Amino acid sequence: MNSPPRKVRKITQATLAFQLTPKCSKTPGKGSPELATRPKGCISPSPSTSNPSALASTPIPSTEVDDDDDEEEEIDTRNTVLASTRCTFTVPLHRPELSGYRRCFRSNRRLGGNKISWIYLHGVELEKRGPSGKWIKHWICRYCHEQGRIKVMNAQASTNCTRHLNDQHGIGLERLEESVQAQGRIEGFMDEHLWEERWREDYVNWIAKDDITLSQATSPHLQRLLARSGPKVTNLLPQRSSARRWLMDAYEQRKPEVAESLHTSLSDVSLSFDGWSSPNGLSLLGVVAHWIDKDCLLRNALIGMPRLEGQHSGEKIANAVSALIRDYGIQRKIGAFVLDNAANNDTAVEILAQEFGLDPAQCRLRCWGHTVNLVVKALLFGEGLAAFQKELSDAGDDESFDIWRRQHAIGKLHNIVRYIMRSDQRIQMFNEAQRDIADDITTFCYRLVKDTGIRWNSVYRMIARALLLENPIRSYCRQWRRQDTKAYDLSQDFLFEGDWEELRHYEELLLPFKLATERLEGKGNKLSLEGSHGALWEVLPAFDFLFMMLKIRADDVSKNPDLFVDHYRHCINHGFEKLKEYYGKSDHTRLYRAAIALHPCYRNDYFANAWAKVPRSRSEIKNAQNAVAACYTEFLSTLRKSENFSTGSHSEPATDTSIKETDDIYAQFDNFFNTVRRNATISAERCKKKRKREDSELDRFLELSLEDLNVTDLYKNQPIAWWRDFGQRMFPTLAKLAFKLLAIPGMSAECERAFSQAKRMITDERFNLKQDVIEAGQCLKSWLINKVANGQKAWDTLQQVQMENVRESVSASKESPGRVDTDMVSASGLDECLVFIP
Repeated sequence: MNSPPRKVRKITQATLAFQLTPKCSKTPGKGSPELATRPKGCISPSPSTSNPSALASTPIPSTEVDDDDDEEEEIDTRNTVLASTRCTFTVPLHRPELSGYRRCFRSNRRLGGNKISWIYLHGVELEKRGPSGKWIKHWICRYCHEQGRIKVMNAQASTNCTRHLNDQHGIGLERLEESVQAQGRIEGFMDEHLWEERWREDYVNWIAKDDITLSQATSPHLQRLLARSGPKVTNLLPQRSSARRWLMDAYEQRKPEVAESLHTSLSDVSLSFDGWSSPNGLSLLGVVAHWIDKDCLLRNALIGMPRLEGQHSGEKIANAVSALIRDYGIQRKIGAFVLDNAANNDTAVEILAQEFGLDPAQCRLRCWGHTVNLVVKALLFGEGLAAFQKELSDAGDDESFDIWRRQHAIGKLHNIVRYIMRSDQRIQMFNEAQRDIADDITTFCYRLVKDTGIRWNSVYRMIARALLLENPIRSYCRQWRRQDTKAYDLSQDFLFEGDWEELRHYEELLLPFKLATERLEGKGNKLSLEGSHGALWEVLPAFDFLFMMLKIRADDVSKNPDLFVDHYRHCINHGFEKLKEYYGKSDHTRLYRAAIALHPCYRNDYFANAWAKVPRSRSEIKNAQNAVAACYTEFLSTLRKSENFSTGSHSEPATDTSIKETDDIYAQFDNFFNTVRRNATISAERCKKKRKREDSELDRFLELSLEDLNVTDLYKNQPIAWWRDFGQRMFPTLAKLAFKLLAIPGMSAECERAFSQAKRMITDERFNLKQDVIEAGQCLKSWLINKVANGQKAWDTLQQVQMENVRESVSASKESPGRVDTDMVSASGLDECLVFIP
């Protein structure tokens, strides 16, 4: 029996809200790509059913149904994404009806085992503190919101929410099941060409993401394997030349999708680029774009890997980058350049800035990782670093041992590790020393970590592993005997008690640099870390943290000079001077200070609070605050040229909280980055006086209290989320500057990641790969990994066309039943199709 008309209409809407795909997707697991791609703070239901034009491009949901309505279900709709829950409105947390509610930010580690109730396809989870102080789950209905009402229900169990959807909106669990079944029936109406296009897109994605060689992709063994799936699959397998063409075609087809994301971004597009010599001898320039897209998600993606021919001058680098900028059409959206300290990069930025109307001093930012590398090398090797490097490059094998030995305990450890790791027989003897110490033949044996020349992070790992294996190293050295007078005399490098103590000092000295580097080498867009762990605003706190830790070590040396060798003391002094040199270079641009000032949990109070510990003079604090104001003024001047805007005035007194003190280095590191309430120390009386001169969004943002700004602990590592949830509404003009600054990375680490990925592609069997194939393959992989472009848009376009063909065929069959297009609609399925076509 057919359902009543009202119910038929609801079934039709629920069904057509989902994209009709060849096969019904199953419940996403922990590794589902549909997780963690939605902007937090947004409710993401399927598109409005009142808009039929949006139906063909809407993905079908992957869902798991919990049959027990009374069982408590947990789902984090901010940290998970269902394809049908794409955000169409922002949670109006500022409304009086939602006072006390919040979005709960959960770690993605909790997502895998939780069941996802179907009610979250039609609403979003909030939480509110109950009388006992425990946070209680609630659910806000999407359809009531569309009708201008706020309907919030207790969601400890899904029964009430289910009843509301069924009674008020005609949506029930059985409707969802019917829509999935109907999708399978309409699969038969889809044209054969559509399935082939989807197969081709998946095939190219596989080649790009898994670094599949063209020979492997067209292997006879693969053909025989897939031939068992039937002639349809066998006929789709390309030849080697076709596979290359498919790869290049996919690259060209997806570039416009990336360009559109860049054009519609909420922020400017910042670029980081670096040179690289590939294993097959090509000089390539990796160029990575960083931006906040229209959905308020931070994106990082490789946009090109052109070849540099001849000398790598600043002019040639600038020309290569300029060509990419024009190719993607982002000439008017360039924000900043994050590069290493090479002189040719300075020249390149000057040329690019002149070409695109930028201030080279303000848009040239230095990669934090390269700066730290220079500082730590000064700490390890002192003033004679350049001479030491040249001496090593000219030395033979035996001479290099002597040169390293002059570097005190680190050099002697380097020689021991190098000596043992050169021979498998020596490695076995060292493993025996470990087992002897443990008195257990089954003991797991650690390997020594060999440093790679003078790269500081590898030196740190070598020291840390050696201290872990101190007793086995001592035992090995005691048992070592020189077998031949011509053989190397390892006894020259034996480590004594003073040497081990020096290594322990170096480990303590380098640990803060390790922590700061790991913090800033992230992508800045992980779940619950949107806009941190890799952002520009973290550079100044990292500098200040290292200054503080170096000062502590220097004070230790001054108080206890007998405990430290002169070499260690000189290296600390030299490293301190190098750190001060590059900190001073951060003054050349206002962006570093403006970035941290626009973090809602720090603002200008960072300079007053944190700099009091470093310490900094009052004039330096004032200069930093002036730099923030100048950055905003310059931004407004630029904005006036392109759009109308307005600024408001309002101010509220701020409250004061303190920063916790601790002796633990890890806790001190966290305090620099994770302490939220570095609130204003301005008294209420001073705030009242300042109200008279406040006339801009920046003034209001800097003076309002954390409570007035709705800043909570949830936003300490998610500044982008705060600007999305509250900042855009409260400070629409300032939010544009904030997004620009939050999109800029603190390091050019993404370039290094791109080179590491490319190295996996260029194996010994693929030495003849040309630049265009490398560039296409690596860009496609980057776009897939970073969820920028995966071919879905082209697929959606084809599918939408096909759906229109289905509707036309159905419409024609109504007018002339005898002229049904049998290629599009089967006679047996015609009645079923009519139920779901509006």
